[in-house]
Amino acid sequence: PERCFSFSVEGLPNVVPEDINKRRRGHPNRICSTRFTPLTWLPKSLFVQFQRAANIYFVIVSVLTCFPWSPTPWPNSVFPFALVLLWTALKDLYEDMRRRRDDDAENMRLCWRYDFAARRFARTRWDEVLCGDVLLSLQDESFPADMAIIGAHQGQAFISTANLDGESNLKERRAADLCSAMLESTDRVVEAGKSASSEVQERNKTAEAAVQFLLSQGLEASFEAPRVGPAEMRGRMCLKTPGLEVQEALRVLEMPQACAVTAENFVPRGCILRNTAWLVSVVAYAGHDTQAWLSLPQVKAKISNLQVNLNCCVKGLVIALVIFCFYCAIMAQVQNDKMASDFIEDFCTYWVILYQIVPIGLYVGFEVMKLVLGFQINFDKSMVDEKTKQAAMARTADLVEEMGQVRYVFSDKTGTLTQNEMRFARCFIGNKDFGEFRLDVAMRQMRGASKCCTPGTFSSSSGTSLGEVTPEDAVGLTSSKSAAANDGVSGIEEVGAPAAAEVKRILLDENDPLCSDTRRFFLCLAVCHDAQVEHKGGEPVFTGSSPDEVAFLEFAHDIGVSLLCRKAASGGTSGTLLQFNGPLGRQEIAVLCVAPFSSERKRMTVLCEYCGDYIVFTKGADSVMGPLCDPGVLQGPAGAQLEYYARQGLRTLVIAWKALDKSSATELRRSYDAARNAMDDRETKLEEWAARVEHSLTFLGISAIEDRLQQGVPEAICMLREMGTLVWVLTGDKTETAVEISRSCGLVDDDMALVGLLGAKSPEDAKKMLGDAEARGTSDCALVLDGASAKYILADSWSRKTLHDLSAASAACICCRLAPQQKRGLIELAREFDPGRITLAIGDGANDVSMIQGAHVGVAVRGKEGCQAVQACDVAVSQFRFLVLLLHCHGRRAYRRISVFLLYYIYKHVVLAAGSMCWANESSFDGNVSYPEWVSSAYSVFITALPVIVVLGIDQDVPDKTALAHPELYAEGLDHVHFNSGVFATWMFRGCWHGALAWMVPSLALGAADASIDEVGGTFWVCSITAFTLVVVLVNGMLWIVALNRFSWATLGVLALSFFAYFLTLLVLGHTPLGDLMQGKMAGAPLAMLETGGALASLCLTPLVLLLDFGALWVAVFLKPTPLDKLRWRRRRQSLARVRPTTP
Repeated sequence: PERCFSFSVEGLPNVVPEDINKRRRGHPNRICSTRFTPLTWLPKSLFVQFQRAANIYFVIVSVLTCFPWSPTPWPNSVFPFALVLLWTALKDLYEDMRRRRDDDAENMRLCWRYDFAARRFARTRWDEVLCGDVLLSLQDESFPADMAIIGAHQGQAFISTANLDGESNLKERRAADLCSAMLESTDRVVEAGKSASSEVQERNKTAEAAVQFLLSQGLEASFEAPRVGPAEMRGRMCLKTPGLEVQEALRVLEMPQACAVTAENFVPRGCILRNTAWLVSVVAYAGHDTQAWLSLPQVKAKISNLQVNLNCCVKGLVIALVIFCFYCAIMAQVQNDKMASDFIEDFCTYWVILYQIVPIGLYVGFEVMKLVLGFQINFDKSMVDEKTKQAAMARTADLVEEMGQVRYVFSDKTGTLTQNEMRFARCFIGNKDFGEFRLDVAMRQMRGASKCCTPGTFSSSSGTSLGEVTPEDAVGLTSSKSAAANDGVSGIEEVGAPAAAEVKRILLDENDPLCSDTRRFFLCLAVCHDAQVEHKGGEPVFTGSSPDEVAFLEFAHDIGVSLLCRKAASGGTSGTLLQFNGPLGRQEIAVLCVAPFSSERKRMTVLCEYCGDYIVFTKGADSVMGPLCDPGVLQGPAGAQLEYYARQGLRTLVIAWKALDKSSATELRRSYDAARNAMDDRETKLEEWAARVEHSLTFLGISAIEDRLQQGVPEAICMLREMGTLVWVLTGDKTETAVEISRSCGLVDDDMALVGLLGAKSPEDAKKMLGDAEARGTSDCALVLDGASAKYILADSWSRKTLHDLSAASAACICCRLAPQQKRGLIELAREFDPGRITLAIGDGANDVSMIQGAHVGVAVRGKEGCQAVQACDVAVSQFRFLVLLLHCHGRRAYRRISVFLLYYIYKHVVLAAGSMCWANESSFDGNVSYPEWVSSAYSVFITALPVIVVLGIDQDVPDKTALAHPELYAEGLDHVHFNSGVFATWMFRGCWHGALAWMVPSLALGAADASIDEVGGTFWVCSITAFTLVVVLVNGMLWIVALNRFSWATLGVLALSFFAYFLTLLVLGHTPLGDLMQGKMAGAPLAMLETGGALASLCLTPLVLLLDFGALWVAVFLKPTPLDKLRWRRRRQSLARVRPTTP
């Protein structure tokens, strides 16, 4: 709810509503991320588990076994099922205990809270902080809640938000304008600090004096209800009882006694105070109302296609079970002359006998198998980044097999394909291109390695290259310093630096006609930003939310326009003072108003006061800057230069300015302050203010920066294409830049034609473009789409279908000028019209989160734009090139392993059920079991569960190096070779065949049909144990056949362990007192089996049937080998050739 805090010097603040501090038993700031309490753990865990249909199935079976007519004792099914439920519940408890431990560590942290009675700050725990408390934060301390700043050292504070959004650059925050003005109007705060005897006392006394002064003026703070997003934090501050001194100060500053509190006045929980001695703030939102908690991603869980197919298969098995139970119940009525009222009892009886046709441990084993494969991704040393030492991280293992079936790869460009490490490359000022600023490129040009070319015109349908620069030139092979060092050149002038030296000369030569424009151009780069500067070792270090801004500041520093410091302006305003060194020496410029950059505006504007003049500087994308500048300015030489830079793969910005008279600037500043302090429609009023400023601008020039490709990107793109995936590049950048980067990374070949769907102005225009492209055809072409056309195409069903068909036929797709939601829209397009195919999205920034969440598999590249993408992804990597290892090695193997695991797991239970079906017919449907109940339970949980996880979990087909040399191996996942209806039917037939054979051979050999089931250790139980032994032999033998590493120690060892567990089970149940209690009728049967000739003959001869399966597998491989089969054959022949002795 909305909240209001009224302060006075007389006591505690008045908090409205009062209940906000009564939450969590009077500890509203206590963080609790646990799901359970000791009392609710088991009930809640079971409730969640019973949301799964399979568990409902097993609980029904467990209930049925409790009836007197049940053919099996209830512990036989209840105990294994309870064990599965308990395992999951204990896993939930373990995870919850870890969360509780982390919560306690967070809640027990200490902070400084103002004691209203003692009038000083005292240490307190984070979980004891209340809404309305006044806290003191010191340098390098974290904030315990979301707080509104009321005072800070030197009027401003810098915070690190890395814990919230992952961004490493510092953010500037200020006290509310009203509080800043009040503190500047009095000398009490400064005088209090001077009376201290130490730095610590000075800091505390200064902060305490600031708080006491603000409270004495009757400060009242109100805040809106908490909303997601730091930009949505809003409030209001006012004075109820201001003194005469304060009233006079506010009158002089023309400031009202109330002001708005905006996002720049808040500090979020978990962020850290940097480069600021102290900060005083009021707790606005605590605990679960803070941004750190509200921003936790609430994403709908993704379900893999293989799991969807598995659910369909399980439904099919249940339907088959129902049909067979109906058959048995009807036959029992016919053959045994039962009454019609016994039909339901007979039906349920066979349901209990055959319920294990749906494996009780299937989903548990499924999760364990995926967990093993997820660990393999996390510990793969080949995907560890050399610079950061960070490995790949599978944030969820639920989708690991999806990565082996990816058909569509949707990739962001900046920071994903490129390094997001910007270099200032070129600039165009006053119709003059200054040439190359990159040392390595400049040196190659000087030596004739690069050719000069006149800017041309972009053609969307030509098959020729769009630029004259080679991929090496476009991306730069080495850094500036290393390039100079490697070529024996030191210093920018020694390179010939026609560019840098010429700029320096013009900046210092006031007689040069370009001097004024050049100074304004670089002054704009030095002031139109929100970056910070620190000095380390005498050199400035720039940090900012955008690498572009850092590149601008670094280059401006190199040519002599260097930002020195950034500090808050006095007078309680939102202005900023920037000090910098320029051609005229050390100077100061006041940034009075700012219209910040956003993905919608695509530009940034500042209103400055410089040397008594008022100047507006604007920089932004050419698509939005053209209408704001002089008409036609971007149609002439400037437009040609923009296209020329874009063809080299450079990112461009247009720089513009205009001068204002003092009265206009004063009016604009007054309206800006009014808009900032508006209580309602603040954003709308700020947009209206920006529209009043951003017009009739004078074109200054164009900046061009280079974002180099990451290492290994061209090879990775080539590999992805050879694997059979269709790669889309989705970016917000210019069309020409996106195309050139696509050429550089190998997505678009030099001789590949481009089919453009660009610049549609209406739905009809978009349809005409699609029709023309359809008539022309897109085979072996690259499809180029921009945001303007995508807007209309995605809104029309026919256009969507046509776009999908064109993209599916094309060799590559390049989509530019896209908004984040348009990126997701294109992914949803692929999923809609190709539902059987897997999509993967990979990006690095907050603008990629929507597409990462919209794809089947979301991959994040750890980058320089925060950790939002990592927080939303399924797998995180540090370089784009690791995507190949992720898909072709881990994903491809995971698809085969999971597929075979599911098929085998269901198969081994069908084998068991088939014997019971045969016995039902043999026994005239009398409702008796065929196998000992406790042996059947051990079969599922102890005997056969572990081998399949071990054998398939570590199965290695070919080494990674070999696999990467054969991209055709990936086709198995794209063609669904290992899991489809035909393969599933084959495995089910094999299960029925093996199960029937395992029962019928010993049954016929020993005469089980004529034996009594009530005879302890008699012929029937000898036959039953013999048949069960054959079941274990056949299913383990089948696992050995499908294993790729059949003779590895792990495979042979775990199979031996399975047999040991089985015979140990027989020994316990057949020859111990415990066995007499649990399975009394089979007493002595295991040893009797070894003494019976018919049983021994069955055990020796029946497993030979596996030779037929082994032979059938080889025939299938011989007649229709997969690429993996062919490769393994070649490797086997080469291995034999190496070990075969040579003839002398």
